[in-house]
Amino acid sequence: MRNIDQWKRVLDKKIPKIYGAIVSGVLLVLLLMFSICVNLDETLIAVSLIAVLAIFLRQIEFDQKIIQIRNVPIILFLVTFMVRYSYCCIFEPITRQTSDFGITLWEAQSGSFVDMTEYYRYYLHKFFYPFFLHLFGFRTQSSILFLQCVLASFIPVILYFIGKKIQNEKLGLLAAGAYIIWPSQIFYMTIISEEHLAALITVLIVFLLIDLVQKIENKDSSLSHPKKLFGEFVLVGLSCGLSAFLKDWAIIVLIAVAVCALYLLIKYDRRQRCILIAGILLMLFTRSMVQTGISVLAESKLGIEANNGVVTAQMYVSLDPEGKGLWDPERLSDYQEIVRENEYNFSDANKQAMQELIQKIKDNLGKMPSFLLYKGTNAYSDDADMLTWALDNQMNPDYHQYFIGFIFVWKGISNLIYVFFVLCLCISAITLRNKYVFFIELIVVGSILSGLLIECQGRYKYSIEPIWCVLIANAIYVLARRQRTELKSFYKKK
Repeated sequence: MRNIDQWKRVLDKKIPKIYGAIVSGVLLVLLLMFSICVNLDETLIAVSLIAVLAIFLRQIEFDQKIIQIRNVPIILFLVTFMVRYSYCCIFEPITRQTSDFGITLWEAQSGSFVDMTEYYRYYLHKFFYPFFLHLFGFRTQSSILFLQCVLASFIPVILYFIGKKIQNEKLGLLAAGAYIIWPSQIFYMTIISEEHLAALITVLIVFLLIDLVQKIENKDSSLSHPKKLFGEFVLVGLSCGLSAFLKDWAIIVLIAVAVCALYLLIKYDRRQRCILIAGILLMLFTRSMVQTGISVLAESKLGIEANNGVVTAQMYVSLDPEGKGLWDPERLSDYQEIVRENEYNFSDANKQAMQELIQKIKDNLGKMPSFLLYKGTNAYSDDADMLTWALDNQMNPDYHQYFIGFIFVWKGISNLIYVFFVLCLCISAITLRNKYVFFIELIVVGSILSGLLIECQGRYKYSIEPIWCVLIANAIYVLARRQRTELKSFYKKK
């Protein structure tokens, strides 16, 4: 028994260090390759800004207790809404939805859906958001943009509560503030897309999971209210199921949960282990049921059998070393031909597509490193793609010429802020951490790696960037601490 306890103590000390070193190392390498190395000028400026910020924060005694403000969540919601909705009110009259965004608007307006059966056959996850909009009466561009601003305004509120749970109110305010001022998160609001709802659900899932871990570790809570714990696990599973029909960052979060659970199961006592295992299984079961239910609803509404393996299609189109890595009509046509050959049996078609893709990769294995570097750089070097879609691709051409200067300036500012935030992620990775910061780091690493498998469009990270704000806040908090001993006490609590 003594030997078991000794091994448990050793593992309790070693595993967090090993986990932390691996995840931090991978995150640093990815950010260095995909962002910092291609933005050297902005990096030099951002480093200078970080140095000035650190000096400033220490001079103003940032460590001292902040002034107590009532109703902080309401203030954060209102400030976020005013900033984003004011922008939408100015630019909505000269914005035209194009591409998939135009389809979403049209379907929300018409409520037909059967007119796009071939589209939904391959992209069933695109059905839920316009169906939701039409069902609840958001059928014009103006009303949908209003709704999206409301949805986005809840995000800093949840970030604030995540920060409070991880450490304290200051961390929460910093995380919320980073999101509120993030340029691409503001400009992208004029895009009609399920990504806005996906961003909200993703931060909600992370908050609920952190809350669950803290309740399980509070033995009084886990002993007194086990039903409430399992109810919250069901809520997480429900949110994860909805995420599958938006931008499925939930699958990355669930993988991070599995990695962290391996350590927690060693650390926890018997009752805590049972609750954690049962809760995770309940969460996965609920997600599966929600996915199945929505798929059945969509296929019944559309009168078709649709593809639920969208990732396979994405990989086939964008992971061929001789392809573009982006939207590739030629390879999409090849994939659709495979589906037709299999008489729309997507299970068999996806298996065949994966076999062909694996063979293409084997035949061009030497090209893969440079190809993946290209994909990662294209997706994570900056936020320019979001601004391009919002301010170039969808702005009425009759007005675009009057905003060229505005667009040029804001693209430069946005790129600088993005690099500043990336450097904050690096600082957060190399400094001391608690397990919740590590959990969010793991999600960020997973999201970047997943981006190598699908189309490498820079706008696809829009709905995962809000969770970056917690790491950005963590880095700024670290910069403000005056002594290493204070840092140790800062993290030792958690």
